[in-house]
Amino acid sequence: MFYAAQIAKKSYGIEADPVAFASVSATLVLNGDKSWGKSVTLQPGGVGPGSSDALTPVEVSMKSAKAGNSCSGMGDWVENCGRVGVHWKVNTYTLPALLKHWNVAASDAFIKVDTEAFECKLVPSWIPWLTKLRVKPTFCISFHSYIKGGECSEEEYDAIARFARLFKRAVTLSADEHEFIDASDAFTRKGDTIVFTDRDFP
Repeated sequence: MFYAAQIAKKSYGIEADPVAFASVSATLVLNGDKSWGKSVTLQPGGVGPGSSDALTPVEVSMKSAKAGNSCSGMGDWVENCGRVGVHWKVNTYTLPALLKHWNVAASDAFIKVDTEAFECKLVPSWIPWLTKLRVKPTFCISFHSYIKGGECSEEEYDAIARFARLFKRAVTLSADEHEFIDASDAFTRKGDTIVFTDRDFP
């Protein structure tokens, strides 16, 4: 989010882990004198499944071995950073509702999704919304099927494949190289971070 703020007009972040939110908020305050620091909007809460653009909060449970350890998750717990040590309630909002609330045009948005295996639920839920858009956002999605218990179901994999087919192209992002792939096969790249877009690459 802070990196994006230095190259984009506006940067928005939503964080559901209270310890992580406090840390990011403190970092933002410390950079308040920077020009890019003034272009950041940070909101507590989480992104929940759905295609509605109504800003109606849905309270869900969130769990972690330790809050702030980057492994906090919603939905069914997955074994990543240890056994559940803490849990709390958090308000979630749909992605279309947040974009509308922030007055961000979907066609202009670059959306980073890193949800510790909850993408299995999120990504399919956006299909009804995306099919109505003439120009879709660009998504950068981290898939976490390597996390024990974090694999998507067969139905969810099928839905993610339908999501992928809505885009003109996809590219994997790895430490070694970027690889252009067929968008319809992108969901099979377990553990990869994949960009789905309708934009042309240079």
